[in-house]
Amino acid sequence: MSGQLVKLRYHQSFWDQDGTITATMPDGEHFSGKFVVGTSSTTGIGIGAGSDHLGLFTGSGNTSNAAAVLMGSKGDSMYCVFTLAVPDDGLEGGGVGHCKLSTGQVVNATF
Repeated sequence: MSGQLVKLRYHQSFWDQDGTITATMPDGEHFSGKFVVGTSSTTGIGIGAGSDHLGLFTGSGNTSNAAAVLMGSKGDSMYCVFTLAVPDDGLEGGGVGHCKLSTGQVVNATF
């Protein structure tokens, strides 16, 4: 499969951290499944400088990691891992990664 194009397509809602993803292999096998973007959260306590006020802060956001599991029309499976260029934009922000098929083949991805 070296040098052959594999089309990966995804759909992600604006507010969601997950979505659907499909792939079509050169041999015609179609894969479909779901992907998820990792999230993280932080909670802490802060004091303002020169103040006797305590404050609680929280924050959350996406990590730079995403993963997908796809099932193929010919019985194979595919597991993908991605590193996101702009984590808060999800897959839409671009990135790199790879997918490994149950057959042992590896597909590199740039998006």
